[in-house]
Amino acid sequence: MAYSPFRTVFRAPNLRLKASSLYKPDIRFIFVAAIISVYMVLAGIVYDVIVEPPSIGSYQDPVTKSQAPVVIMKGRINGQYIIEGLSAGFFYVIGGFGFIMLEKGVRSSLWMLAGIVSLLFAYGFSNVFIRLKIPGYMH
Repeated sequence: MAYSPFRTVFRAPNLRLKASSLYKPDIRFIFVAAIISVYMVLAGIVYDVIVEPPSIGSYQDPVTKSQAPVVIMKGRINGQYIIEGLSAGFFYVIGGFGFIMLEKGVRSSLWMLAGIVSLLFAYGFSNVFIRLKIPGYMH
């Protein structure tokens, strides 16, 4: 016995454990809770709570002096408006659903098509966001 010196010094406790009688949630509830938490993290909820940025910004036209709403904070890669973060997080989650649909697409071509469309949609809009945020990106 290789463990006999340890067994003389340490002994296992005599425990009588019962199985947990807690309610086991449905797997769909866990999936939805995980998706919502991922969305909130990707949308920058922590940044929004700490920094408290405005929901949207405004831009003043130099010619007419009128103000127009702006939803993307241009030129600042480390800053965001609240609406900008929420919509970017939405596109990231749509891309994640695209990967899930591609996984289901092994059995059905409709799921494969839906996954490809949602991935292209998410990639396209995320690329548009980055190009709006950083002028001259990938040019």
